[in-house]
Amino acid sequence: TTVSRTYDVTPPVIICPEDMEHECDESPIYGEATATDACNDATLTFVESEDSDECITVITRAWTATDLCGNSSSCIQTITIVDTSAPEFTNLPEAEIELLCQDELPEVPEVTVTDNCDQLVEVVFVEEFNGFNPDPEAETNCEGVQPLNAQADWAMSLFGLPNSGGESNYNVVFSQVSTYEDMGNGEEAIITGTFYDQANPNGGWHVNIPLVNGVNWTDWSSTPGNIYKDDYDLAGDSYEDWIYYIIDSNDAYMVGWGDFEGSYIEIAHIPFDLSVGWQYGVGANNVGPNLGLGGWLYYEGIYIDSSQDIDQAVSGAGDIAVDINCCPTYLFTRIWSAIDCAGNETSFSQEITVLGTDAQEPFFCLADFNFDGNRSTADLAILLGNYGCFSGNCQCDLNGDGFTTSTDVSIFLTLFGQPCDNQNED
Repeated sequence: TTVSRTYDVTPPVIICPEDMEHECDESPIYGEATATDACNDATLTFVESEDSDECITVITRAWTATDLCGNSSSCIQTITIVDTSAPEFTNLPEAEIELLCQDELPEVPEVTVTDNCDQLVEVVFVEEFNGFNPDPEAETNCEGVQPLNAQADWAMSLFGLPNSGGESNYNVVFSQVSTYEDMGNGEEAIITGTFYDQANPNGGWHVNIPLVNGVNWTDWSSTPGNIYKDDYDLAGDSYEDWIYYIIDSNDAYMVGWGDFEGSYIEIAHIPFDLSVGWQYGVGANNVGPNLGLGGWLYYEGIYIDSSQDIDQAVSGAGDIAVDINCCPTYLFTRIWSAIDCAGNETSFSQEITVLGTDAQEPFFCLADFNFDGNRSTADLAILLGNYGCFSGNCQCDLNGDGFTTSTDVSIFLTLFGQPCDNQNED
């Protein structure tokens, strides 16, 4: 008798599904492995493991085929879950808008973001200003400009710098003056900006001068010896409406730029007895008749002028005088951005142009204070609300004296009801 035994020692042949990659918000079918065996059916099983790194997940399936005789073979399937889609914003504002400087700046909208994978994406918001940057905490934000119709041809003068002939004069590149209400220790203000040397436009100063203890003429003159500065007899009775400040020397300084880079001088108030203040008001900058700010200063520090090979300690006195424009033209950008955990990023920018007094001239109509093309009761209400303004830069000044008085009311009543040339324009 012959006994024949057949043994199965050959493992099944297994074929894994293809490796695949898909977005996290997709739900594809991963497929199954297949197996064939020379003798009998094979049983398929898999063990799954997962490895996550940020927004990328790698799933590994180890497939095994086993026949009835215990022979087995295996293969590996890799599934990669990725995120290549950027977050998306909702509730976005217009990309570009224009405002008048009299208008309130629009509130920042509540922009929201969604992402197909990352539920924790946050919106990052920033504002970038091009030059003029109004402080929301300030009572007024104005631009400091070169004095017009002035007795001086400079906006800043420093006395005693080396190789200057005794006096160095500077013009304004850009300056900003912000004022703050009295919180119990007098009004405050700050002048910042950039000035260039008239003799060397490749060099100049970045200025930061905070002013404190601001009071009106009644309080200022109540201190024995306190006076006002009016070298060219321009003030008339306007000095009674000025605000008088003292330099806060704790944070007053100038930093050199261009050929003056490396220069740093600290600023203090003069005269040291504080009998003359920094003056803010109509004719207050002591060189011209307009709304302005001006005052003396003492400086001490290091002066570098690479164009003249100067690097030495200096001290001396100076003078700053700027006109004030509280309705300037400026541009700023609001930027929203979001980035998910995979590094996909999206952003949106809104450019806001604020048109100042000069930019509004092409469509300006005298006494049309709300720019609707009519001289109506709405404009009268604005005029009456501005009545009694003596800042020198009053919104409803119609006769050009800088104030809003009964004269302006009379002019308005003459024009009342007359349509403007821009009546049908936006």
